[in-house]
Amino acid sequence: MYASFILMVVCIPLALGSYYALIPSFVLNLLLIARTYLEDKELHRELPEYKEYAKKTKYKLIPGVW
Repeated sequence: MYASFILMVVCIPLALGSYYALIPSFVLNLLLIARTYLEDKELHRELPEYKEYAKKTKYKLIPGVW
């Protein structure tokens, strides 16, 4: 869901031809990436079984990258 949201937030301004709208979309994407990182840390801390799940699913947002 997060990966598709990142792609959507960048593609909508491009589709509409609003290049100035790319600035807030990049800021929004940075905030979403930070939230994902913090959420992952919280899940590791709060849920003991999440560590095993995280070993199986290595990538958080973009398959093959992160």
